Amino acid sequence: MKSLEFRSILLGGAAMLLLTTSARAQGEFPYYSSPQLKSENTALKYSAASTVVPIAAGVLWWSLDSPEKVNYFDHYGGYIGSYHKEPDRTVPLLLISTGIMVGPSIGYFYGGRATRGMTGLCIRAGTAVLTAIVADAVANNQPDVFLAETFAGYAVGIAGSIVIIIESIYEIAAVRGAVREHNNEFIRHQGSSVTLFPVYFAQSETVGLGINVNF
Repeated sequence: MKSLEFRSILLGGAAMLLLTTSARAQGEFPYYSSPQLKSENTALKYSAASTVVPIAAGVLWWSLDSPEKVNYFDHYGGYIGSYHKEPDRTVPLLLISTGIMVGPSIGYFYGGRATRGMTGLCIRAGTAVLTAIVADAVANNQPDVFLAETFAGYAVGIAGSIVIIIESIYEIAAVRGAVREHNNEFIRHQGSSVTLFPVYFAQSETVGLGINVNF
């Protein structure tokens, strides 16, 4: 009888020790401080800033880089007239294109959703290429009138640009949800555990260990 009481006390003490240790471990949540967890707000700031700043810089560069007035003369040095030479727009176009194409994806790259970020980038780039191809084809199929060709090409270009802008805004708005999914998946993965607990077998009056696996 004393042997059974001692075993019961031992069993209860072991159970309390395991429960206390398990509660402490679960209360600490060491994975919450892991660098794998990303801030939703930071991801949103990255996507928004990486989009707005290059576009604003490109537009400002474009507006400040005004056309250059060029005079031309005849063989005798007499003034004939002048024209405005458009400056090289390569740099501002690159800035604007980078902001629109790459900017919205930066938050996804930061937030552990690189695949989603690359998907959005490819969609925007593919839309831009398709728009250019369609605009050229439509313009070439117009009557041999400069205004008709120009209007048709611009119309397709504007439509494609609107699609790209809408997609960019959507990607920026959705980045917080994507990062939240990443964090939840990481927490669920880290939350998987194997727990040992004491088991008393009444028939044989012995103590053993049970195992509990959580996913």
